Amino acid sequence: MLSKSIVEAAALAGVPVLAIDPKGDIGSLAVRPETLDSGSYIEELRRSGHNERDVARFNDDVEVRIFTPRSGMGIPVSLSPRLEAPGNFQKILTEDPPLAYDMLEITSSTIGKLVGLGEEEKVKLAFVAAILEHYWTRGRAVEIRDLVEGVRNPPFEKFGELKTEDVFERKERADLITRMNLLLTDPGIKSWFIGEPVDFDRWFMIDKKVPINVVDLRGVAGEAERQVFVEYLLEQLFFWMIRQKGSQALKYLLYFDEIHGFCPPVRAPASKKILIRLVKMARAFGLGMVLATQNPSDLDYKVLSNANIRFIGSLPMRQDIERVRLGLDLRADAMDTLSSLRKMEFYCQIFDRNEGFLTVPGRLISQHGGPLELNDVRKLMQPLKEGWTIEDHALLEGENRGASKHGSTRELKVVSDSLALKVDTEKASRPPLDGSVSLRRLKLRFDSYYVMDYDVSTWKQFPHYQKEVRINAKGTLLVDAANGKVVRFLSSGDHPIHAPTEEEKLSAGLTKTLTTGELGMVDVPSHDHLTTESLEAVKDEGQVERNMKQYVSDRYEKRVKLVGVRTTREATIKPSARDIHFTNARLVRHPVWTAIFGVDGTQESFRKIVSGTDGTILGIEYPMCSATLHKILSGSVSATVCGHAACPEHLRACLSCMKHYCGTCRPDLSCGHVACVEHTAKCSLGIEKVCMKCGLNSCSHYTCQLHRRDCEHCGKTVCLRCTIEKGMLRKRYACSEECASFL
Repeated sequence: MLSKSIVEAAALAGVPVLAIDPKGDIGSLAVRPETLDSGSYIEELRRSGHNERDVARFNDDVEVRIFTPRSGMGIPVSLSPRLEAPGNFQKILTEDPPLAYDMLEITSSTIGKLVGLGEEEKVKLAFVAAILEHYWTRGRAVEIRDLVEGVRNPPFEKFGELKTEDVFERKERADLITRMNLLLTDPGIKSWFIGEPVDFDRWFMIDKKVPINVVDLRGVAGEAERQVFVEYLLEQLFFWMIRQKGSQALKYLLYFDEIHGFCPPVRAPASKKILIRLVKMARAFGLGMVLATQNPSDLDYKVLSNANIRFIGSLPMRQDIERVRLGLDLRADAMDTLSSLRKMEFYCQIFDRNEGFLTVPGRLISQHGGPLELNDVRKLMQPLKEGWTIEDHALLEGENRGASKHGSTRELKVVSDSLALKVDTEKASRPPLDGSVSLRRLKLRFDSYYVMDYDVSTWKQFPHYQKEVRINAKGTLLVDAANGKVVRFLSSGDHPIHAPTEEEKLSAGLTKTLTTGELGMVDVPSHDHLTTESLEAVKDEGQVERNMKQYVSDRYEKRVKLVGVRTTREATIKPSARDIHFTNARLVRHPVWTAIFGVDGTQESFRKIVSGTDGTILGIEYPMCSATLHKILSGSVSATVCGHAACPEHLRACLSCMKHYCGTCRPDLSCGHVACVEHTAKCSLGIEKVCMKCGLNSCSHYTCQLHRRDCEHCGKTVCLRCTIEKGMLRKRYACSEECASFL
């Protein structure tokens, strides 16, 4: 309760909070007195000195968000290693090499853990780190596909003092390539990439309300997986922190509940190294840390030595008190003080002053209790989830990676430097499937690109081998203006045209539109379901040109074989920055529609992403049929009475009332028909279920086909219990004594 009081006080003082919650207890900060049936708790607040004004201030000024990795109960959050180069990596490498190499080691270690590389495979991890270092020192972002390709075709000739082909045997190289490819193919790993990316610029942004960001780890079942996720989360916090200005004032707060096991004194789990680095450096950047544990001896001494203020609550056992006294280096007379602590009373030790005092935290404004039920988390976070745009990168194959995933919804009136908006709201909101489908939301964003034309001209002579090599080419680069990454590389001249890879999402037709389209002013239309995203900030054009020179140089690198009289060798030729000239560069804003549809009567939704200029479909996320969970790619999608979506193949209709059901909820009955609950009967002589329409016999009993007979005189059906049998050798059946007399 003391830790929660500190978190509440920090938020009310305007300090954003990140709280790591292994057991689901901190999420109760989101339970306000008016959100649940808690009249008795309001009375407790009044008795403790709080009033309605305190509650209203906490409700109006503080926003609690619960992020749930590998779970959709709260706001889903992904584990997707950010491989872009830190903004000042080259400077860090020069001025503080240990810090730069720690950043490389931590990132490569996270990637290694995802694909199953252990600490004993240091050569492979170092090789991955070397690929990252190669790109980072050049200021280039790295995508997962770049990393896989870098393992297959290393961007450097030497790894240390060895040639790259001498580092691994072919079998080891193939094993590493296969493991790295798991990042793109393995469902278990890909599931980590679904959800809201960790973005502390957004998480710590104060937009009318001060955020408390709670990361609930209960959705991560395995202990090793928890360690990897916590390591990744703290890595992102660390990388974000070192890009901020230093501060001696408290600007942010990290609260880690039940930290034992994440930073033990002997073992070295995945999260330990980054935790210790944060403990040592956080205060210089204005990040305060509150770490809670039930036993300080479970923590590494480096953590304890950097914790100047310690709070100790009441302990039931004398040996526990002695263990705490020794672990925190308390005075001998502290034993009496600790043993006399009452419930909700804490002993505060200020280590550098060698003094201590007793304190009692105030009553929490939020409702204090045990861990939240997952259904409560879902209920509390539902309004927030609707305001956070969570995209599944694996599903939206056509979506541009540079597009903003969490732009604000401020309305845009006019956008300059934009291609014409030729696809109107009616066309954009046209669903790709027929059936019970309606538009739920329509979004318009403007993706920003630099279209850059370049010339390359260079040559080199090798007089000894009587050979001359020339490179002359022209081309166009399509660059994401938000992150400076190349989206499309178009080349002409002597160099062969680069074949588009899977990551290049734009079609050839759309690329032509972006490179040749006329720019102008665009008026943003109005629509009942329309929301717009604010324009993404763009990179400086000069900086982009400098980075692109390195990119073009790498693309036109040539390896030539030199054959002499006595010797034969290979040489590498690539254009220098002086050989590359950009003749034209312009900023292009491309309008993109995202239409989100819903299947009426169900929770199922799907979306279509369309170019607002030429109507090119950039991606479609199709709805899922509840039967075998396959995508409904064509035809008509139908809503069922059971609240599911179904394709025509798996749609079932009750034979009596013709209501629609999915094949999962209402499978075929023993009679071969489908019936709703109201029109289903149980066989009176067995356990099978039949529909009432074909299971009713003339004797008014319901039976399956096995337990009924046809009268051989009148043809009526009758259950076996009411059947009249005649004959010894050949059985004959009748429905009544009258019919039996004719047999």
